[in-house]
Amino acid sequence: MSNNVKRRLKLWLRPTKKKVILLVIIVALLAAAGSILSKASKQAAASAAADEPAYRSVVLQKDSMADSITVTGTVASADVANVTTQQTQTVKTISVQVGDTVKKGDVICTLDTADLEKELARKRESLATDQSTAQRNYESAQESLATAQEKYQTAYQNYATAAADLEAKRSAYLPAENSIKTYLDAYNAALTAEQNAGIALNSNTQIVAAQAAVEAAQAAVAAAQGGGSQQGSAESGAGNMPSLQNSDALAQAQAQLAAAQQQLAQAQAQAADLAKAYNDAAAARQAAENSLKSAKTNCNYEALFTAYSNADQAFSTAKQSYEAAKQQVDTAEQQLQTAKDQLDNDTVLETVEQLQEQIEDCTIRATADGTITSLNATVGSSASTAGGTPLATIQNTGALKVSVNIDENDIQQMKVGQRAIIRSDSTGDKEISGTLTQLSVTTSENGFPAEVSVDDADSGLLIGVSAKVEIVLSETEGVYSVPYDAVETNDSGEKVIYVRDGNDWKELPVTTGMETSYYIEIESDELQDGMEVRVPVGSSGDASMSIEEMMNGGMMQGEVVIEGPAEGGGPAGGPDGGRGQQGGGAVMAAPVG
Repeated sequence: MSNNVKRRLKLWLRPTKKKVILLVIIVALLAAAGSILSKASKQAAASAAADEPAYRSVVLQKDSMADSITVTGTVASADVANVTTQQTQTVKTISVQVGDTVKKGDVICTLDTADLEKELARKRESLATDQSTAQRNYESAQESLATAQEKYQTAYQNYATAAADLEAKRSAYLPAENSIKTYLDAYNAALTAEQNAGIALNSNTQIVAAQAAVEAAQAAVAAAQGGGSQQGSAESGAGNMPSLQNSDALAQAQAQLAAAQQQLAQAQAQAADLAKAYNDAAAARQAAENSLKSAKTNCNYEALFTAYSNADQAFSTAKQSYEAAKQQVDTAEQQLQTAKDQLDNDTVLETVEQLQEQIEDCTIRATADGTITSLNATVGSSASTAGGTPLATIQNTGALKVSVNIDENDIQQMKVGQRAIIRSDSTGDKEISGTLTQLSVTTSENGFPAEVSVDDADSGLLIGVSAKVEIVLSETEGVYSVPYDAVETNDSGEKVIYVRDGNDWKELPVTTGMETSYYIEIESDELQDGMEVRVPVGSSGDASMSIEEMMNGGMMQGEVVIEGPAEGGGPAGGPDGGRGQQGGGAVMAAPVG
């Protein structure tokens, strides 16, 4: 026996008024069935003796056919709101009781705010002083900014005027500059040539060296000549004959002097050439300068240049003043923003706002519409829910669900969105529409947790009651269905049923469709309501069904007829350990022939 069946049997065995009445009916039916089974056994024995099988019959009737699994769960609210707070003040008043209906925003309770009110008064007094100082600073910063902006506007106007004047002067000056450009280029070239010629002239050292060489050679000649005279005097006393050696020295000195004088002459000639080149360059420079001056005079260059230079200087001065004024504005804006931040974001102001919010939070309000199902607040106790217990729990009785557990043998057949039928002892025989909305893929001790929403707005279900939920796996409307064993296979391999034809049974080929635990859909153009179809006694839907199966739902739609052996056997249909189905037609038992 599966855990699902055990749970359902346990639920059925729980005593209720409805179940007691049902149990009395079942006992009466079992007593009648016992008598019928006794008679059926005798008839079966007689049939067996005559080698005739025993049958019962079902009457065809189009109806819905459904394959379902039934589970039991507990009704709960699908919309639960816990009222909590982080405030540690004590509870002063309580405005609701368990069972009261509230709207979002209704007062649940109020907390004692006396200490907070005193602290708020002190902070407001301090805030007034701080804000007065901050206000003065802010107003002073506004005045400074206004002054800086006024200066900035003046400086900007001066800057713009100077820029316009500079552009005008520049426009007048440029043509004059262009007209003297050729003369200026010629003057610059002549000046460069003059400077280069002067450098060449001043750097000529050859004449100095040549002059020094001449002077040295002259000294050598003089020395040679003087030495010869003295030596001759000495020798004249010996015979007045000049020295040959002295003559050679003099000749050599004279030759060196001649060479030095020749080099000096060459150096002097070169220096004269350099001096001439310089003089020519100077003259050319002077001529270019005179031409430049004439060109400048002709186009009034000097006056235009002076005006342009003065305008450029005025523009630079105005630009500096403008940039300084702009910097003063930026500084004043920053000072104003700082003063504004102090005025708006004062720490004491933040504290005051926080205290105000805290006092407002001491009025605990409902966070959703619904019914108060628990209330943990008591006057004089701390309101903090840091320990995990909410002050109150609000459940929406208009949005219900049934929490169930699905057996591991059935979980593969479950899909979110499947239709469900909900029944409860508290609502009698009322069938309440539902939908499988949540399905866990992780098993627990009792199976796979799942939730079925209650779709009927006025279901009559109460939070906390037990409910039986039939989850429809598949269903078909307007079909014929019979017990499995009513469908047989003939010698040709066709699926057939046998229908009443007078005192005989006629073979009728059919095709099969949807299947449940006990019933199978059949189709044929010859099928009609009221046809009597035979079912072998002892099939899956006969009277040997267990008490547990009879109690767990899945009975067929239509009237169940229990008759004696002359007219038929026992009832058909029934569930399979909590798995139910619906089929069409009344059930009868009948013998062959």
